[in-house]
Amino acid sequence: MGPGSAAFMKLNTLQRCKPLLGTFIEISLQGNYSEQALIDYSEDAFTELKRLHNSLSFHESNSDLTRLNVKLLQQFTENIHLTEELSEILSLAQSLYHLSGGYFDLTIAPSLIFSEQLPNHLGITPKEFGNFSNITIENNSLRANKPLCIDLGGIAKGYAVDRAMTKIPTNCIASINAGGDLYHNHWQGECVDIKYGKKTSAKKSYLMRNAALASSGNYLQDNQSAFINPTTHQQHKFKGSISVFASSVMIADALTKVVLFTPKHSIKSILKFFDAQAIKINRFGFSKNI
Repeated sequence: MGPGSAAFMKLNTLQRCKPLLGTFIEISLQGNYSEQALIDYSEDAFTELKRLHNSLSFHESNSDLTRLNVKLLQQFTENIHLTEELSEILSLAQSLYHLSGGYFDLTIAPSLIFSEQLPNHLGITPKEFGNFSNITIENNSLRANKPLCIDLGGIAKGYAVDRAMTKIPTNCIASINAGGDLYHNHWQGECVDIKYGKKTSAKKSYLMRNAALASSGNYLQDNQSAFINPTTHQQHKFKGSISVFASSVMIADALTKVVLFTPKHSIKSILKFFDAQAIKINRFGFSKNI
């Protein structure tokens, strides 16, 4: 008997949590399905999250991303075939690179390696690296005219949450929360707490403004920042948090970095292009719409 045959049974609720993607993933389901069916759906979602972590992680020496980076460092002028996942992510990243004037750029991996925030399993040494302007993507293939190295930390978690949600029926009330990257398929009228500091009390409640929410903050790192300004390659330290509501978590996740770095006069047009809304909360808990 498959999960779909559980229709017309009583409304059941399921909440599960697992460590994945460098954080804790919380999945909540409610629907007219048996408890076992909900467990099966949640397990499908967890399996997809784990698969994508293994595929897109910079830390995994055998991931699809690592194999891509090896070629981008050694055979960058050749056409490099992209997996479906990498093609989707890098195509959006390319659009955001151009829309933001270069302030969203996933080729910041060398800066994170040299500040010891990423492992140097690729044996990178200081030299001149290219950026997204040196990349051409066509027909699920990529080539470059300079060596470069990509980190997907600013977008992959959101993508993974989006894909995991496709494993759950749309008539099931579902939410997936990956440490601040949230998708809620029945979001209207739902509230969410957004953190802006280390303390448990450092959070504010908001009504969801779209199905997806992503938040970024630097309050868990005292001495370093994982946020690298792509135009200066310097760490950017800031207090508080930036949150974006959008139709997908991948877009929301990426746009938090766009909001952080892009000049103010360009941010509103980019948010409007993606039908997204952004909130900035400072370290004292004062917030403003962007």
